[in-house]
Amino acid sequence: MSWLAQLDWRAPAWGLLALQPFVLEGWTRWRSRAREAYADAALRPWAVQNTSADGRGIARRLLQLLAWALLAAALAGPRLPLPAGAGWALPERPRHDLTIYAVLDISPAMQGSDVAPNRLVRARLKLLDLIKRLHGERLGLIVYSGAAGLLSPPSDDPRVLRTALDLAKPDLITQAGDDPAAALTLALQEAQRHEPSAVLLVSDAAAQSVEGASGVAVRQAVAALAQAHVPLYVLGVATPAGAMLSTPQGGTAVSRPDGAAYRALADSTGGRYEAVTDDDADLRALYDRGLARLPAPTPPVHGPHAWRELYPWLLAPVLALMLLLYLPAGSGRFAAVLLAAGLLAPLPRAHADPPSDAQAAWQAWRTAHYAEAQARYAQLGGYEGQLGAGAAAWQMNNYGDAARYFSAALMLAPTPAQRLDALYDLGNALYGLGNWAGAAQAFEAVLRQKPLDARARRNLDTALRRLKEHPTHTPAQTDLRARRGTAVAGQVDLDWDSNAAIPHLKPTPLGPLIDRGAIPATGASLQGTQGAGASGTLDIAGWQSGFKKMQWLRDRRTTLARGLLGQDTTETSQ
Repeated sequence: MSWLAQLDWRAPAWGLLALQPFVLEGWTRWRSRAREAYADAALRPWAVQNTSADGRGIARRLLQLLAWALLAAALAGPRLPLPAGAGWALPERPRHDLTIYAVLDISPAMQGSDVAPNRLVRARLKLLDLIKRLHGERLGLIVYSGAAGLLSPPSDDPRVLRTALDLAKPDLITQAGDDPAAALTLALQEAQRHEPSAVLLVSDAAAQSVEGASGVAVRQAVAALAQAHVPLYVLGVATPAGAMLSTPQGGTAVSRPDGAAYRALADSTGGRYEAVTDDDADLRALYDRGLARLPAPTPPVHGPHAWRELYPWLLAPVLALMLLLYLPAGSGRFAAVLLAAGLLAPLPRAHADPPSDAQAAWQAWRTAHYAEAQARYAQLGGYEGQLGAGAAAWQMNNYGDAARYFSAALMLAPTPAQRLDALYDLGNALYGLGNWAGAAQAFEAVLRQKPLDARARRNLDTALRRLKEHPTHTPAQTDLRARRGTAVAGQVDLDWDSNAAIPHLKPTPLGPLIDRGAIPATGASLQGTQGAGASGTLDIAGWQSGFKKMQWLRDRRTTLARGLLGQDTTETSQ
């Protein structure tokens, strides 16, 4: 009977309604004084019928008492807490009230390709995965190159953090260089405003950054973190072999990480260092066994918010008893039994499980709602989510977004076959961008593993043919061919023919390819209210002027963020 100890009452004051029969009994006895004077005592049994003394009267009163008691109990709202797993779930652990400042390196060295597709893309993907692991922590984002700035203040809203990461690109800070000391100093200044806090440095952990004067500055910044009891965690996004990078003087240099030096720096603050991995082992070490276990205030855990209501089981016998007491004998009892049986019998619950995120994304894809499909697949995450988001972006001709999603799917692919599917679709996206050399390389890589893939062979031939026609991707300056073109180095290639290989370049969300379908002819005339007299070509001077104006109408978030970072850089240097 342990459930009795868990029994709760929503409105216990209604239990006083159970006293109603006793109140009525007292009022009846008070009114009975008038009956006492109706006849002499010897004649009273013959004049007044007394039904309270026989068996039927006692049973009736007992049933009335029971009905009122059940009605009062039902109105008081008995309920039991709903156990976890029966429609709701208790939190796995209390909310962790900690502020984490992620310090992201966006210097030119982060373009190294020793980590696919490059160091910066992998670092941003790791931070996106970290956002999914957060359990109440607030995450702020600091970016640095030759200078440092606060890109996003601490927030526990995943949408804010994802938007900030989208802005974290190499051109965000115009001052070239690699100054982790300035970023760590800024992180300490911000961390002291939000205690407790920690710092997560995501960089290539370059050996050059801990050598000479730069190394002295880094050690001083880390010592200040240790003195302020702010632990430093480091994710080294580089391989031991390093990457070959171009120098400003036109030469090349190898950028290798110094994991031992950065591990010593992190250990001195009570943090830890981990090298990036293809799976989530690095995040398990840094977050699950590190940041998530740092001491922080624990907010009070509230009681259960889901209950199993018991009042229907009390109302059913109340109705049955009322029918038995106040309806005619035969029909009343029969109706009472039927009503009680109908109310007490467990009724089948007509409900359908809500569709999963993957099903909702697939449904949006099937109904050609590609913008919704892209958003749902991107939110789904993982290999399937990234591949689906890329396919939806492709359907809307957003080849840049498609290439980004396919690149992420390539890294997250759990099997070699899925990796080839993602690589194939990445080649399609690169072709859509006019990057025929990159598309050809992707299709060649697919053919090395699948030499008999006719579609990859056909697409490779098409990409090589386009590369031969435009070896340097120089955009033409004549003729606007039915408003079709592709952006190349900030300009538009007006001679790009979208019909060349499109029938073989259309991806579906989960790998296999289908045809695009009917495409209007390249020389199609413009449609609209003025189309009747149009010739199908536009004045180049007027078009270029309009295109320049359209550039100014684009989203200026990057410009705004760059300006804010410039203010932070000025304040830090003063």
